[in-house]
Amino acid sequence: MEREHSTVTIGEAPPAPRCPAAQIAAHVDAAVVSAGDGTHEHPSQALLDVATIRKHKGKVEGPEIVIVGDIDHSRVARSDLYAMTRLGARVRLCAPRTMSVPQHA
Repeated sequence: MEREHSTVTIGEAPPAPRCPAAQIAAHVDAAVVSAGDGTHEHPSQALLDVATIRKHKGKVEGPEIVIVGDIDHSRVARSDLYAMTRLGARVRLCAPRTMSVPQHA
């Protein structure tokens, strides 16, 4: 990675505790961003979604955000829910009856 002169490295990795992002970050002079584990989360997409909200609304805290769709099977929805609520947004989830909404939502 350093040989390629990257300033940011994004990669998919196994879920914690096997996720090597912290170990990689300790050995390279670049930011390391997790792209999730391929099944449960998609944190890099959540970062893009948060950046888009900040660009258009000025901040994430305050706006009410509604995530619509197959919430239970969407790794993006789960990552968005986590990131946006951590940053102070009010998040509502909306899914058709045929698609379950997680209990923690």
